[in-house]
Amino acid sequence: MKNLLILVIFLSVLSARAQDTVLELSSSMFDTEHKIELSKKHNWLFKKGNDLRWASPEWNTVEWDTLRPNDVDEILVEGDSVLEGWFRMKISLDENFDGLKIGVHQGENVPTDIYIDGVHVFSFGNTGLLGGSFEEYKTNDGFEHPLSLTTGEVYLIAIHIRGTPKYMKGLDRLTSITGPEFHAAALKARDTELIQISGALFILIIISLLFWLVFFQHPTEKPLLFVAVMLTIMCILPIGSLWNSYPQEASFTDNEFTRLCFAVGLPGIFIGVPITFIKILRNKVPLWLWIFVGFVAIVSLFEILLPFRLFIIPLFIVVSIAMCIYYTIRSWKSLTSPILAMVWGLIIVLATLALILGIFIFIPNGDIPLYFRFILLCSLTLSFPISLLVYLSLWLKASIKAAREEAQEVVRITEEKNELVAHQNVLLEKQVVERTSELNESLENLKSTQSQLIQSEKMASLGELTAGIAHEIQNPLNFVNNFSEVSTELVDEMNEELDKGDIEEAKAIGSDLKENLEKINHHGNRAGDIVKGMLQHSRAGSGTKEPTDINSLADEYLRLAYHGLRAKDKSFNATMQTDFDESLEKISIVPQDIGRVILNLITNAFYVVNEKQKLPTKDLPGSQNLVGLTSYEPTVSVSTKKEGDKVLISVKDNGNGIPQKVLDKIFQPFFTTKPTGQGTGLGLSLSYDIVKAHGGELRVNTEEGKGSEFIISLPV
Repeated sequence: MKNLLILVIFLSVLSARAQDTVLELSSSMFDTEHKIELSKKHNWLFKKGNDLRWASPEWNTVEWDTLRPNDVDEILVEGDSVLEGWFRMKISLDENFDGLKIGVHQGENVPTDIYIDGVHVFSFGNTGLLGGSFEEYKTNDGFEHPLSLTTGEVYLIAIHIRGTPKYMKGLDRLTSITGPEFHAAALKARDTELIQISGALFILIIISLLFWLVFFQHPTEKPLLFVAVMLTIMCILPIGSLWNSYPQEASFTDNEFTRLCFAVGLPGIFIGVPITFIKILRNKVPLWLWIFVGFVAIVSLFEILLPFRLFIIPLFIVVSIAMCIYYTIRSWKSLTSPILAMVWGLIIVLATLALILGIFIFIPNGDIPLYFRFILLCSLTLSFPISLLVYLSLWLKASIKAAREEAQEVVRITEEKNELVAHQNVLLEKQVVERTSELNESLENLKSTQSQLIQSEKMASLGELTAGIAHEIQNPLNFVNNFSEVSTELVDEMNEELDKGDIEEAKAIGSDLKENLEKINHHGNRAGDIVKGMLQHSRAGSGTKEPTDINSLADEYLRLAYHGLRAKDKSFNATMQTDFDESLEKISIVPQDIGRVILNLITNAFYVVNEKQKLPTKDLPGSQNLVGLTSYEPTVSVSTKKEGDKVLISVKDNGNGIPQKVLDKIFQPFFTTKPTGQGTGLGLSLSYDIVKAHGGELRVNTEEGKGSEFIISLPV
């Protein structure tokens, strides 16, 4: 029991002695950056929580833990949203510090409150302990805060920290004591780093712009596009580093934006390099690789939130190296000098990535010299782009050489072709003379045939008129014969009355005889007009326009066409309807030409209704949808009216209409839907040309199964 009591007392004394350990600082402890990093020293005590009394030198720290700031991740608990606590350490300055200007510096984003012997000295950011809202510290907001400490004295440094766990891992740069040359050294180091990073970024931008320019000159070379995109993504890394070196006023802190740049830039390089390599080798990027690209993109967006990101980055590197090695071996036999240059650049990049990975694994909290970081940055960001420049120069050289050889081959082929062309020209000239003679002969034959066809069409229309004209002439001739016979009898009666001396009765008979003679004259003139119209239609017109009554012209050709068809087919019968605008005045036209147009349209209308009449009722278009359909009455309507400064002549039928598939062809020469031998196909074509020559328009409205309407529009 006595021995146990002695052991407890000994341990208590030893513990109290450990808590009162004083770290003596000497000017020889300054590193190359002229600072003493207290965060890595072993004299720190730590306690979770928040109590302003813990800054007092008299506070009992028996229950506090021995913990350095750069080992704080050992006490982090998963799920904690905020970590808050106090660090305490006792320090003293040796005589070498006498007269030196010193200060306190912080290189982490964690907000802290610095106390010396219980007195608040300075705050980096705002923990909220002394009022105000929580605000993380921006490491580039300043350099250090001056301290006034006396050599030989013992001081208690108490640091209050508060922040999110993601910024609490490895606080190896939390608090440092700076010397008088720290400010100048920090400025020089920062400027040197900025110059180095800016130079690398400038070179990278120039190379990427060069590839974009070459791609726009050769848009079919898709590998150049992949290279340009990858180089553009690579520019993000130095941009993030530059952002971290300047005070920012944006919503992102320097650390957050830098993390975002690396979260996008590094995976972009890991995936962009092998994909670019694959495209340059003219291989197809596999589907699984595109899926992996999507996975990388998602991981990159949430990189800051992922607790296993240190596992993801090596995975990206391993996959990138594996893909490049696989496709290099696969295409080894086809590797050309340009591609070999790119392979060497790729090897340097992969070696640099492996070196960086080794540094993170084996020296997680170690400092890397500035010049070495610059070498790594240049090696990572410039080695592959420079190798791509070599690839581009060699590729352009090979392309120029191939183009030169191709041009020489083209010149050789051109010379051979020139000789062949010179030889062929003689033969072609002979053939041209022979073909020209044949074409002239064919043209004359064509003109002759065309004239014959047009004359044939005219004769066909004349034949249609013959029977109708004969019927029309027969009527007035019958009247002339009848009234002549009656007049002969009246003359005999008048002579008898004169013999009887009945003068009054003879005068009455003479009056009747005069009326008969007037009727004979009227019907004789009617027959003469019919013959005159027939002669005008049969002979070539003079082309002279004259005032013409459109209503009379349309009515006359309607009757002639109808009687002509009746004369050829006694079984044909159709209803004729007219609707003439009596207010129409005479218009200036070539009557025989317009008459031929009207006759052609009316004849076609009678033809289609006659064809439809011959069909059985069950075969009539639309008959299956018409309830109670028992018969079909063929009808042709002719109407005239004035519309603005135009006169419209309409010829409408209730036939089967014109199929939509042939509607665009009906005005083409030699196109006809009539059986062979019943039409030349020139009627509508000539009619269209005649109406156009009069400054008018010929159009058609049709509906299958219900009929068609042709409308002639003539200027007044």
